[in-house]
Formats: sequence, structure tokens, C-alpha cells
Amino acid sequence: AKDEKLQFPVLIIASRKDRLVSVNCSLKIAQKYNYPIIFHETAGHGIDMDEPQWVAEQIGKWIHARK
Repeated sequence: AKDEKLQFPVLIIASRKDRLVSVNCSLKIAQKYNYPIIFHETAGHGIDMDEPQWVAEQIGKWIHARK
């Protein structure tokens, strides 16, 4: 597999309190490919289940900023 950036917009959303996957994994991917990353401070691994309104708001802001 080639080590290249995806050909479509990417937003990474991660939680600093994820106990299943280290938040550093998301950070390293974002840094490597220069993808934007947003952190939630208290949600767990299922950030979309823990904080669905927050996730939707962040995606909405990201989409709006891209226009």
C-alpha cells in the first residue's frame, strides 16, 4: 500500500479519555498527513455515542469552514 494522503477531505475526531486506543495514534495520523484534528476532553472510545451532539457540531463547523 502506498503511504499517501487520501484524495478527499478528512477530519479526525479523537477523545483524550479514550481507554481503548491511545489518542496519540490519532494525533500521529493527523500530523503525518496534515489532517485537521479535534479533541474531546472527556468522551470515551465511542465518542459518537457519548457525545453525538458535540460530534455533529464539530463536523458542521468543519464543513462550513471548508466553504
